[in-house]
Amino acid sequence: MPILAIDTASRWTAIALLDEQKDKIIAEKGWVATLRQTVELAPSIDEMLQNAALRPADLSGISVAIGPGSYTGLRIGMGLARGLALVHKLPIAAIRTHDIVAQNVPQSPQKLLVGVEAGRKRVLIAPYVWSQEKEQGWDRAGEIDNPTWPELFESVREPVLLAGEVPSEIAEQIQSDADLSKMIELAAAEHSVRSAAILARLGYQQISSGNLPDQALLVPQYLRHP
Repeated sequence: MPILAIDTASRWTAIALLDEQKDKIIAEKGWVATLRQTVELAPSIDEMLQNAALRPADLSGISVAIGPGSYTGLRIGMGLARGLALVHKLPIAAIRTHDIVAQNVPQSPQKLLVGVEAGRKRVLIAPYVWSQEKEQGWDRAGEIDNPTWPELFESVREPVLLAGEVPSEIAEQIQSDADLSKMIELAAAEHSVRSAAILARLGYQQISSGNLPDQALLVPQYLRHP
């Protein structure tokens, strides 16, 4: 029975199906849904399930991006996840938006900064460091900040690796500025994608552990209210 992943934390929208028993991604889709998540999300999930010859009742759980991110987008994804879970009595795993990207970035000696678009020329930035403990991977190394891009550039005091949602004009600015490019390395494009397949795997891990949030209290996490 598969896990359905739903990510609507920003304009980037992504869904996936994971067959946890076979450890296989059945289907995955990602697209930029500018102001259209309300009308595009449910039909896209329905189409994905039909193509996989599945019904919502066949699911074993849902993994949803909990935020931070777009106020409206997170409400859409969370609302649909909670509705499906209520009707079909499914567990919901709540995964932090930045963790989805961090899980996709290979090991690096530098601190990792993961960005999620925040609008108004701001970015939601979460710092990570690579852990050498028994389960190697990126560990959150501080609080999420919401600077403008110039404010972020000013705050960088050591070489960092930047992944996630970086507008093309900002990437070009970093690459064309000798001082900035010495301090900020851009992660490869394939490592900056918020993959719904990874969201599904993280959700499966959370569901398997039994460390799930109370669905009655489950709400999106915003850095600050609009």
